[in-house]
Amino acid sequence: MLAPGSNSCASAPDRRVARSVSVPVAVATSGNLPLVSPLSGSPAVGFEALQYRLEGLGFWWALLFFGPPGWVALALIARVKGGVVVKVPLAESELRRISWLQEARGRGVWGAVGFGVLALIARSFVPLAVVCGVGAVLCVVVAVYSLIVLPWIRPSIHVDLLVRKVTFLEAADQFADAVEGVGTPT
Repeated sequence: MLAPGSNSCASAPDRRVARSVSVPVAVATSGNLPLVSPLSGSPAVGFEALQYRLEGLGFWWALLFFGPPGWVALALIARVKGGVVVKVPLAESELRRISWLQEARGRGVWGAVGFGVLALIARSFVPLAVVCGVGAVLCVVVAVYSLIVLPWIRPSIHVDLLVRKVTFLEAADQFADAVEGVGTPT
């Protein structure tokens, strides 16, 4: 049993998420944030350009019910909807984790396509087609895993273009203090 006020996550004791902090959109998109990670509060070694969507799909999700033509239309609409690229300062381990998951997603998708094509080509030789099919399924699992995990390890950010600010939700205390020290609005 944990003592009151103790940290239940033993692997990340320094990640105390205390408050939200806002910065102007121009500061967040230009990479002028202090070199402190909003995730852990540790010193950052660089910036990662992360795209954040401005709004959800609204009622467009209903296109799912129209079968494959609706799915294609939904994919196109989701790609067209804009976003803001925020340059987030991250620690070395956080940069490595995010870049690894982004690479795994891409490799998983292309591996699934490649193995799928090979399975179709080798369908007359059943053992090879089965091996290629299993490879395609494994690649899909890797791609789906990275798609699920990536949003959970990225900083939570809300972009509000109406008031021209980017809000880091659940930012580490050290990051919030550094941003306030720069004189940005909270």
